Amino acid sequence: MPPELRHAHRQNDRAVMQAYGFDVKTTTEASCVAEWMKMYQKLTEPVEQATSIKRLPVYSIQQDWMLPHDRAPPSPCRSKTPLPIALFANLLYDKCMIRKSTPPTRLQGGSPMNTLLCALGNIATPEEVAALQAATPSHLEFLLLPQGQAPTPEQLAEAEIIIGMFPPKLLAEAKALRWLHLTSAGVAPGIAEAIPEGCLLTCNSGAYGVGIAEHLLAMMLTLQKRLPVYWEQQKTGTWKNAGPVGGVEGSTIMVLGLGDIGGHFARRVKAMDAHVLGVRRTGEKPEWVDELIPLEQLDEALPRADVVALCLPGTPATDGMFNKERLAKMKPGAILLNVGRGAAIDCQALADSLEAGHLGGCGLDVTDPEPLPADHPLWKAPGAFITPHISGGFNFYNTRRRIVGIATDNLRRYVAGEELLNLVDPATGYRRLEGRV
Repeated sequence: MPPELRHAHRQNDRAVMQAYGFDVKTTTEASCVAEWMKMYQKLTEPVEQATSIKRLPVYSIQQDWMLPHDRAPPSPCRSKTPLPIALFANLLYDKCMIRKSTPPTRLQGGSPMNTLLCALGNIATPEEVAALQAATPSHLEFLLLPQGQAPTPEQLAEAEIIIGMFPPKLLAEAKALRWLHLTSAGVAPGIAEAIPEGCLLTCNSGAYGVGIAEHLLAMMLTLQKRLPVYWEQQKTGTWKNAGPVGGVEGSTIMVLGLGDIGGHFARRVKAMDAHVLGVRRTGEKPEWVDELIPLEQLDEALPRADVVALCLPGTPATDGMFNKERLAKMKPGAILLNVGRGAAIDCQALADSLEAGHLGGCGLDVTDPEPLPADHPLWKAPGAFITPHISGGFNFYNTRRRIVGIATDNLRRYVAGEELLNLVDPATGYRRLEGRV
């Protein structure tokens, strides 16, 4: 691609774009597609087309001539018409923001090579995809899949790097895998066992702290201020005082797990003048924690807490941590929050505790099982506030931006031979202390 045109379509230089025959007044994706198709036909008229292109409905283009930026297309295009196809592909992707609806494939005749399989196709912006492509090792082909779309067995077999979340059963087919970068903050059960021995494992811890901490605050304040009661009264036009409410100032809040998520939440409630009890396996007391409680002393400290927030990863050690017996040790009227893993709480025992009036409420973004069955008693338990595992999703722009940013930074580190961020110890499922975001 001519340097001046590459600069133009990245910097929106209208004059140069017009000089190359592009309609810069185009604003809608539908009209963009039409303009680029016209331009493609113009560019390829003098030469033999190297691949067939089908027009599908807007937002979807079939065939994989969408090539990474600044990379020459594989044969046979290299010898016949490299510039038009590469130009058209890059401009179509960058300017129209087209999302592929079919799994990516190579151009006909392309030589086999290992790949970087990235499952952020319907999440990352075109600019973010371009940054990921630019950071991809030169010996790898970049393949983009929408999140939630399963790769083919062939794609898994050729994947040297995977960025995304796939079930352990699929990951076990990735025999050539050398590095798995999870887009989650933690490691789900079975992941570490499914990847090849010696494969690097990293996670996206550091991307979710702000968004999930805000979600925790929202759930906690909603329950403390009894907002669901007033929401129900509003439906019937009832003007009635619902009675005493709680608050953050002067309360004792226990945070289990002081990583990215727990740390952000603890800082916020500390700034609101709560007394913060931090519970962690190892490490020193952070300045934003008033007391550091060893895990083995959890039961002794539980009765002191007005709010208990679980920010724990899913490991055998955390499964069933808050069972019937431990829930009974909590302070009467206390609030239990969980944004870590649903398996940390016995949901049936929690529903029973709420029904009995022992706990004052619970705010859950994770449950066990998920989805929570429609007939589960927790749905109708008094004081239960449930969201469908969305606090750490891609709905919050800040979270999405951080997810892609950490992945891109780690790609650059991988190429440079530097220590990767958020390396996970497969034996424990926790991040190593060094290299944390």
